[in-house]
Amino acid sequence: LDGIPNGAEYFMGTAGDAFTVNPGIDSFGVVTWPRDLSATISSFKVETSPDLVTWTDASISYPANLSITGSNVAFTMPTGPTKVFVRLNVTP
Repeated sequence: LDGIPNGAEYFMGTAGDAFTVNPGIDSFGVVTWPRDLSATISSFKVETSPDLVTWTDASISYPANLSITGSNVAFTMPTGPTKVFVRLNVTP
């Protein structure tokens, strides 16, 4: 319906049968995903890519830019001329 995988919907505490807006980049350059602490998730990770083909765990590629605190997972977009794409990858 909205292109967000059901595992990510569950992780964020939203319904898979309704439209969910993907989080955007705020004025500080941060993408924040809400995290439903009651969701039983096997694993999740934020991934980055220079080309939307090859994805790398952000905790390896940009460890200082990743923040996981309580009910939020946040990634601060790196500055500079290199473009970086970011996504949340969830295994329910």
